[in-house]
Amino acid sequence: ILLLSRLEKKSTGINPADIYYRRLIWMFLFGMINAFIFQWPGDILYAYSICGLFLFPFRNLKPGRLIWFSFTLLILATIVSNVTYHELPQLRKEYSQVIELKNQGAELDDTQQNTIREWHEYVGKIKKENILTDGAAEIEQLHGNWIDTFIHMAPINVMIQTSYMYKEYFLDILILFFYGMALFKWNVLTGQRSKSFYWGLTGLYIPGALLGYWGLHTMMVSNYDSSLFADHMPVNLYHVRRICVASGHIGILMLLYKYGVFRFLLRWLAAVGQMAFTNYLMQSLICTTIFYGFGFGLYGELQRYQTYIVVVCVWIFQILFSNIWMNYFQFGPFEWLWRSLTYWKQFPLKKASHISPTNDQEI
Repeated sequence: ILLLSRLEKKSTGINPADIYYRRLIWMFLFGMINAFIFQWPGDILYAYSICGLFLFPFRNLKPGRLIWFSFTLLILATIVSNVTYHELPQLRKEYSQVIELKNQGAELDDTQQNTIREWHEYVGKIKKENILTDGAAEIEQLHGNWIDTFIHMAPINVMIQTSYMYKEYFLDILILFFYGMALFKWNVLTGQRSKSFYWGLTGLYIPGALLGYWGLHTMMVSNYDSSLFADHMPVNLYHVRRICVASGHIGILMLLYKYGVFRFLLRWLAAVGQMAFTNYLMQSLICTTIFYGFGFGLYGELQRYQTYIVVVCVWIFQILFSNIWMNYFQFGPFEWLWRSLTYWKQFPLKKASHISPTNDQEI
C-alpha cells in the first residue's frame, strides 16, 4: 500500500502496476536463491511473492471490506485445516474396524489392505527409534559439503514451494495480508489509535495463549501421536490463534511507542526494520555458516538452551550492524539491490553527507 500509494500519486497508467509486479518477481527470485543457494528450508520470500500477486486488485478497498475478506479466508482455512487434522484419527478408526473384521475371519478387500498398510507406515514413522535413525541420517547429511546439503535440502524446498505451499501457506498468508492492509488503513500500524484501542489488541494475547496452551497440552498428553490429537482437542484453531497472537504483538509494540517506553531500544530497532530484507537473508547466511558442514557444522550438536544463545547473539549483531550501516547508507545492501533491479537503474547507496564531493553528478 505504501509503495503503490506513492507511485499512483506520481504516475498514471500502468507504471505503478509494472513496478509492483517487477518488485514481486524479483522477490520470487530472491526466495529461490534463499532456498536453493543459501539452502534455507521454509523460505518465506517465495510464498510472499506468490501471494502478493493477488493483492493488487484489492489495494483500494476500504478496511471493513478487507477485514471481511480476511475473516472469510480465516473460516475457509480453518475448515480446510480441520479436514487434514482429522485424517489420521479417521485412519486410526478405520484400522481398528478392519482389524476387528480380520480377527473375525473376514476376507479383506484391497481398500482394507491399504488401510492396514497406511496405518503401519504411520506407526513406523513415529516410532522413537525410527525418528532417531532419521535424525542421525539428516545430521550426517548436513555435516557434509555444500553439495551434500543441497542434495538433502532441494527436495524439501521443492515440497515446501509446491504442495505444502498451497496446502498450508497460501490461505494462511493471505489472511494476515488482508488483515494487515486493513489495520494500516485504520491507522493502527502507524500508532494513531488510542491507548485503549491498543490495550484491546494486546488483550487478544489471552485467547491466543489459551489456544496455544491447549494445543501444547494436547500434543503432550497424546505423546505427540497426531492420530490422538482430536480426542483431546476436537477442532484445530491454529489460524484463529495466529490472528490473536499477531494482534497482541502489534498492541504491545504500539503501547511501548505510545507510552514512550524503551525509546532508545525502539530507535535501534527502527534501523533493523529499515533493513528487514537484508537481515532476513543475512540470517540464512549466518545460520547456515554456523550449523551446516561447509561452515562450523553445529547442526544437531547444541542443546535447546544453547540454540537460544545463538539467537540472542545473532540479534545483537544484526541490531549493531543495522544501526552502523544505516548511519552511512540510505538502504540496506539487499534493499538497494532489490530497488535497483525493480526500477532497472542504479540508485546511490551512500547518504549524501557521506558521498565524496567529487561525485556531484551522481548526487
